[in-house]
Amino acid sequence: MLKSGQIPRERFRQGQPIRAFLQKVERKTGGLEIILSRANCGFVQRLFEMEVPEITQGIVEIKAIAREAGERTKIAVESTEDKIDAVGACVGMRGSRVKEIVKELSGERIDIVRWSDDIEEYIKSAVSPAEIYSMEIDSENKTIKLIFPKDQLSALIGKRGRNIRLISKLVGWEIQAEAKEEKIILSLSEVPGINEEVLHILEKAGYNNTSEVVETDVENISVVEGMDAEKAASVMLACNAAIELVRKTREDALVEHKDVAEDNVVENKPEDAENSSGDAGNDNETK
Repeated sequence: MLKSGQIPRERFRQGQPIRAFLQKVERKTGGLEIILSRANCGFVQRLFEMEVPEITQGIVEIKAIAREAGERTKIAVESTEDKIDAVGACVGMRGSRVKEIVKELSGERIDIVRWSDDIEEYIKSAVSPAEIYSMEIDSENKTIKLIFPKDQLSALIGKRGRNIRLISKLVGWEIQAEAKEEKIILSLSEVPGINEEVLHILEKAGYNNTSEVVETDVENISVVEGMDAEKAASVMLACNAAIELVRKTREDALVEHKDVAEDNVVENKPEDAENSSGDAGNDNETK
């Protein structure tokens, strides 16, 4: 097993049984040379075949795998039966199936994506839970330009661009991502700190939502009949605070959604990573 076929940071003990993917057999002058790999995408595929009976039965099919060994793997699956959820089958009850695979891979993150022959639906599934503003598809050059809310772009791209790079490999298209500032519009009646009297004054002057307030300035609001500089500043502060609260709530919801969607991800402790292959039991065999 060459260094290129090993998962980074893995360490093995003398005599420890390990699982590996049979990558190649070469005939040398001294006999046959067997090349094994734990970093190959085929290793992940074989692990899923061992853990998920629906795959060996032909009910669930692995359509694509993109991997950076030791960091993250994305796998796209499809069900041949409407009653069987391909993603759910691979994850297992409470993540039991995929957790075994993650353990074997020394804590490598695994994202399971629902495959579709409709590239637009496939992309939406691959980037979930991020929400796409718009999508421009160039079928001739197999490129896709995605526009996302600004607060979601960094998570989509991932550390050192890893996440979007793996998505691109998974779908087989070049993906470009850009951010767009999300405009949050709230009715002034929903803004804490604006009482009925001030609300009536603002609505009479034509201000009905937070967008109309924050896109102007304090001076314009202060000259409204019934307002003054102090009230105008208070209204502006209240509107900005309400917008930030909504934005923060949405960001938290996105993180929570992501955590639920990725409950197939297990982070092993360093000592677990060192022992992960040996802990699989005495029935490990070279694949």
